[in-house]
Amino acid sequence: MKIRKGFVSNSSSSSFIVTFKEVPKSKKELQKILFGKRKEYPSPYGTEFFSTDRVAEIVWNDMKNGPVTSYAEIREEVSHGYPADIPGWFDHIDRKPPSYSDFMISVGKKSWDAKYDEDAFEKAYDKWAAQFERIAANEDDIKEGKVFKFEYADDHGALGCAMEHGTLFQNARHSFKISKH
Repeated sequence: MKIRKGFVSNSSSSSFIVTFKEVPKSKKELQKILFGKRKEYPSPYGTEFFSTDRVAEIVWNDMKNGPVTSYAEIREEVSHGYPADIPGWFDHIDRKPPSYSDFMISVGKKSWDAKYDEDAFEKAYDKWAAQFERIAANEDDIKEGKVFKFEYADDHGALGCAMEHGTLFQNARHSFKISKH
């Protein structure tokens, strides 16, 4: 687990490991996979709408970086963040990711005085992450070039925020979000 020390900004980014049933061959095909017939992609906060054509163009251009070629790439993403606990994304894994708060061993007078069993959390997280990595993309999907990695950040304006925090990949075969807050 990566623990930040020192200055931390309010911006965030998230990586997505996405498996497509069939790899789209064009931006229009990708747009249909991601959005169906919808013409607008909503902000998760309900304040703005973006053209699905524009969003598909960004994702399509990012796909040109190529597919994930090994579990090592997935493992690298997991090591730099924390898989987001979003309903439905972990339904086919034995359990949800461990929560740091489950490893609290003492509470101080102030919330920041709490003490945690960091070693126990690390062991539980490593065990869970190994399972996550195996499920995130099966070997055949990797061999067939159907797994892609994307990264979007809320410091890229309203559209970047919508892509990071919204439901961008809900229609993909599998998608996993690794939060890097």
